[in-house]
Amino acid sequence: MNKLFLCALSLIAMATLAPVASANTANFKSGSYIASPERIGSAELRWLGIKLYKADLYTERGEDFDWSRPFQLDLTYQRKFSGQALVKATLLEIERVEGGLPDSDAIMLKLAKCFRDVKPSDRYSAVAVGANAIRFYLNNKETCLLEHDNIRARLLGIWLSDSSRELAASQALRGLD
Repeated sequence: MNKLFLCALSLIAMATLAPVASANTANFKSGSYIASPERIGSAELRWLGIKLYKADLYTERGEDFDWSRPFQLDLTYQRKFSGQALVKATLLEIERVEGGLPDSDAIMLKLAKCFRDVKPSDRYSAVAVGANAIRFYLNNKETCLLEHDNIRARLLGIWLSDSSRELAASQALRGLD
């Protein structure tokens, strides 16, 4: 993947998220890591009209989203990406939201251990274990437990916070649309 594409992808990463209809467990694929999961929202990421991935947010029993309660964010990819490209784009988005903090390098090293290359239909699941931990699964196989101060809000806030690049999509994921 060339650097120009990666830069463009990270700069507009959330800008083109489009909300899609939310549903409950009827379409939930195997691989849930929270009790009684129900999807509360969905959004699709597109770049120049090309689908990159679909995001789905699950909570226990379809409860309203709350940072303090268990949740699972799934990204199902429609395109091939290297793990390195995922790490770079993720870190750029965290830095966009926070303005670069001194621990960015430490986060990048930890993400590099978690993220693998993906191809169409691959699904990453990020399970919020606590404020300082996220457990990652790729196609139902655990890739890592990422532990870092406040990583849940810092990393998953890319999609789920009011600081998301596209607020309407973030709200759709959280079931607020």
